[in-house]
Amino acid sequence: MKDLLIVGMILGVTVVSTMFAASGDHGVQKGCEKKITHLEQELVKAHIMQNDHRVHGLEISLSNVKTHCTDEGLVQKVEAKIDDTREDLQEHTEDLAEAMADGRVDKIEKYQVKIEEETKELEELDRELKALS
Repeated sequence: MKDLLIVGMILGVTVVSTMFAASGDHGVQKGCEKKITHLEQELVKAHIMQNDHRVHGLEISLSNVKTHCTDEGLVQKVEAKIDDTREDLQEHTEDLAEAMADGRVDKIEKYQVKIEEETKELEELDRELKALS
């Protein structure tokens, strides 16, 4: 009986996911709609696993997203992260130049790694921003 209930809930998640996907632009969800769908799927999984603490936390998150989330707000947050990352990248580039001028091999390697990490982060944020557009 319990197995039947689990299978039913999984089928329900699949149907709900399909409905949400179909309601967006050609099946592609963006922004708040995508967040809501993800939280609802996680909520069903938490119910299936009988994880009451996770259920409670996800219900709160879902309520907050439904109440406060706007696609414009998500875009603004990503744009702010991009600005911060660019500032960090600029600082690391300046630090690298200083380390090179001083001949500090250990610092050169350190800042090269940081620049690489910030560059990857910037690329991910750019992709995220494009996905919201």
